[in-house]
This record gives sequence, structure tokens and C-alpha cells, in this order.
Amino acid sequence: MLDRTLAPPAGEIAFEGLPQVNEKILEQGASLFWLNAGDQPVVKVEIVFQSGIWYEQKKAISWLTAKMLVEGTKSKSAKQITEGFEKLGAFLEISPGFDDVSVSIYGLKRNFDQVIGLLNEMVNESTFPEQEFEILKSNRKDQINLNDNKSNLYASKKLREAIYGPVFPYGQALTPEDIEAVCLNDVKEYYQDRLFFKPQIYLCGNLDNSLIRSIEDHLSLPSAVDSVGKKIEFKSVDKSIYVERENSLQSSIRMAWLIPDKSHKDYFDYQIANSLLGGYFGSRLMKNIREEKGYTYGIHAYPVHLKHSSFGLIAADVVASHT
Repeated sequence: MLDRTLAPPAGEIAFEGLPQVNEKILEQGASLFWLNAGDQPVVKVEIVFQSGIWYEQKKAISWLTAKMLVEGTKSKSAKQITEGFEKLGAFLEISPGFDDVSVSIYGLKRNFDQVIGLLNEMVNESTFPEQEFEILKSNRKDQINLNDNKSNLYASKKLREAIYGPVFPYGQALTPEDIEAVCLNDVKEYYQDRLFFKPQIYLCGNLDNSLIRSIEDHLSLPSAVDSVGKKIEFKSVDKSIYVERENSLQSSIRMAWLIPDKSHKDYFDYQIANSLLGGYFGSRLMKNIREEKGYTYGIHAYPVHLKHSSFGLIAADVVASHT
């Protein structure tokens, strides 16, 4: 039986280096990156477009446009698209973000050609049915209202506003009124002109040459035009935001500050300092606030890196009486 009172022997850590990532520019102009890794016959393909919140001319339009891709094509309804991926053993995930929009699919190697074919149809033949668009808007408004009643999510929203101000893309928060202001023509125009700007395709899993050829032969992405560049300037009026909610059992506390981005010479120094402060379970913050005082179940410090700015964050949900 293992004697857990004895520490395991120490030794030199063996590291053979990171695996090789392959890169190729496809005829359509998209960049393809692939990594052959894993023994199981599964594959992940992710397509990333530079068309997130940063590029919007109208709030919420990138989110609504991306989510509408699965709501119907020329030959399939939203239900048929969903069932099509499920029958192939694939899982689809669409993630609109601050800078990018990503479309990810996890699937089986043996069905890869069919999965890519269905993905290609979804991307190129979306019809944007009006009924599904109105349902999507309604669901999104309900989601915003629900999230605003959750202290942790609302605190994170107000934190970005405190850092960047309510006008800068990273600081602006969506409201139900913003969703209602978007019409179907706005979404169709964003789909035709902006959504597929500078695509990058990432492929990983148990790969062979046939899967690479399948991407080249069966996936074509619509063209897109660049948007007008935005100035990377932000200003916050209120650096400290306090929102009181009666009868709340807990408080969500967030603290943030601007930090070096990943290309800065001090990036790794910051990462080490952050780890000691609050980057793992045994960090100073956890020991002080959780273990010694018992104020919270967990408190963490971590960096958030966006394309045009980065900030460090400390986050904790604490018992209201210990706020």
C-alpha cells in the first residue's frame, strides 16, 4: 500500500518540447493550422473569424448573426441541422466574442467528410428565417435579464464598464433594448459583408492526409470586407462601482487593473507573480480569505487577454455579512 506520509522522490522534469503544428494557406485565402495529437478517432475543427464585438457598428449584431447560422438553410430547417450533427456523432458550438467569432465542431473521424459538408452548407446557405430570428431575440433578452439578476455575472459586467467606460467595445454592456433595435436586414448585411473576415481554421485530433484534403475540398468560406478601424482609446468615468441589492445572501467582488499583453517583455514575470498571489488553490489569497478567515468558498486572480487590451482580475463571491 502507498505510504502517503512519505514524499515521492524528486527528479529532473523531462520535457521533449511542444508538438509540431503545421500551417498552410488554402486557395480561398484562409489559414489552416493542424496538429496530429491523440489516439482516439475523434477530431475537432474550429473556424475563427475576426468579426466580434470590436467590429460592430451596432450592438449585438455579431452575436445575433453568428447564432442565426444554425437556424435554417435552403434545404434544412434548424431542427434538421441539429439532428444532422447529432446523427453524425458531432457537437457544434458557436461562440461570438469581443474580438472574434468561432465555430467549433467535435466529431468522429469516420464521419468527417459528412460533418464538413453539413458545416459548409450551414455557413454558405443560411436563409435567416424571420420567425427563428424573433425567437432568438426574445431568448437573448430573457438571458440578459436573467444574468443581470445573478450577482457574479452582473459584477463582471460592471467591472468592464469601470475599466473601459460604457462606450468602448470591451466596456459596453448589452440591454434588452439593444437586442430589440437589431432588425433582420442588419443581420443579413453583417453576414454578407463582415462575418467571415480573415478566417483561420484549426484542426486537431487523430489526423491523416484525407482529413486535410476534406477541408480543402468540402469547405469554402464566403468572402468579407474589412471594417473601418477603431481608435484604441478608452476612458472610464467611474473607477469604483457599488450596486446594493436588498436581501442578497452574498456579494460578488471584482477588482481589476491593466496589465502587459502577451507580447510585452514583463508578461512572464506578471504570470509568476499572479500565480503566487491568487493563481492556484494554495495561493496567498486562498490561504488568507478562505482558509484562515472563512469568508468565501474561493477567491482567484487571473489575467484576461483581449486583442486590444489586457487586465488582471481578482474575483470572489463572499458571504454578504463579510463584504
